[in-house]
Amino acid sequence: MATTGTVVNTVFDMLSATENSRITPGGGVNLSGTRLKIAGDHPAVGVSLVHSETNIVTRISFPSIMVNTPSRLSFIVPTELAPGDYKLSICTQFSPSGGLLKQAKTYYFDYLLQV
Repeated sequence: MATTGTVVNTVFDMLSATENSRITPGGGVNLSGTRLKIAGDHPAVGVSLVHSETNIVTRISFPSIMVNTPSRLSFIVPTELAPGDYKLSICTQFSPSGGLLKQAKTYYFDYLLQV
């Protein structure tokens, strides 16, 4: 069965030049995949990093999102992000048909990202 929702294929950390393993506070991150565009007015919509041990959620502010397209998403990692392993989540109401989904959908990247 084909996947029909959001999918992140790669997370590329610009400062460390690593893929699917690290993110650097203050640096840029490029995501590539499918249906990545952040859209909608649901309060959960956006990009978040969830610390794997403490479950503290750090939301990426919208001004920190530099590229926001269906296949590419780029953002600046918050400088205050504490060391540790993080789960990347994307919540969106984006629909390729041009409207918005009624319900927000959340996707979690398969790999932990180390700070």
